Amino acid sequence: MTNLNIAISACLLGENVRYDGGHKLCSTIADDKIPYLLRHPVCPEVAIGLGVPRPTLGLVGDESGAVSMVTHESGEDWTVAMNSWSKETVEGFRQDWISGVVLKSRSPSCGIGDVLVEDSFRSERRLGSGLFTAIAQNMLPGLPLIDETGFRDALARDEFLASAFAYKRACAFFGHSGNSVRLNDFHQLHEPYWDDLDSQDDELHIPSLGERSGLTKDEFFQHYGAFFLARAKFGILSSDLPDFFPQLVTAQSVSLSHKKIDEILASSIEARGVILDAQLQLSRCLCQSDRQLWIHNPTNEEIEMRRYCLDLESE
Repeated sequence: MTNLNIAISACLLGENVRYDGGHKLCSTIADDKIPYLLRHPVCPEVAIGLGVPRPTLGLVGDESGAVSMVTHESGEDWTVAMNSWSKETVEGFRQDWISGVVLKSRSPSCGIGDVLVEDSFRSERRLGSGLFTAIAQNMLPGLPLIDETGFRDALARDEFLASAFAYKRACAFFGHSGNSVRLNDFHQLHEPYWDDLDSQDDELHIPSLGERSGLTKDEFFQHYGAFFLARAKFGILSSDLPDFFPQLVTAQSVSLSHKKIDEILASSIEARGVILDAQLQLSRCLCQSDRQLWIHNPTNEEIEMRRYCLDLESE
C-alpha cells in the first residue's frame, strides 16, 4: 500500500469529456512526476450516459430541500441516474482504497459548495455541491476533497495530501466501516498524540470509547475520524518540536499551542518544507533503529510526494 490512490475529475487530466467536447487540463494535477500517486479518472456525466458534446446541466432545488439535476434546454431530469451511479461509485472507493478526490469546481456533478442551485419555489439562487460530491460527502464524510483551484495552491495542496495519507492510514488500521476493538488499539497507539493536546485550545472533543455519548456506531466513528484527521494534518506533537524541528522553533516557542503551530504551518511554505525535511530525517532514523513508527508519522513515500508537490510551480 505504498501508493496513494486519488480519484480525479477526468477533464482535469486532459480528457475530452466536457459538455463542449473539450477538457480543463490542470497541469499541477496531471504532472506525471509526482511520486507514488495513482490517479483514478472519473466523469460522472459521461458515466451515466450523457454524450460528448452534450446539453449543459443545472441544479434545481425544491421546497423540501431536495436537489435535482436537469438539462437547461429540455429540462430532462438526470437525478436518479446520477444518484444511483454516484452511490455505487463511492461504495467502490472503499474497495479501491481511494484516499482523496480532486474535483472540477462549479460542476453540477463535481463542484464543492460552489455550484449555483436554482430554488424554483422562491425564484432564488444559492450555492451548493454537485450531486456526486454531495453523495461522497454523505457516504464517506472523512474523505478529503479538493477542487482544482485549491490544488493549485501549494499550502492547500499539501494539506489535502497530508489528510489523504492520514485517511489511508486510518482506513488501513481499522477499516472503512469501523471496528470497536481495532479502534481501541488504534487509540492506544496514538495515546501520546492525544495526551499532547491542550484541552482548552482544542474545540473538538472525543467521546468516551466505552460510552459513545448517545451516538450511533456510525456517528461515533465519523466523529472520531474527523478528530483524528484534524489532528493528523501535520503529524507532529508539540513535545517532538525541540528534538526534531530545531530549524522552526526556539526554546521560547516550545510551549506554543497546537492552534499557533497550525497557524504557522498554514501560512508559510518555508515552514512546511522545514517540517517535511525534518520528518523525513525522523522517519529514516526510526526505521534504522527498528522503533515502531506512530501511525500519524508520515512515511518516506508521503514525505517525498508532499515535498515534491510543495515545490510545484503555480499555474
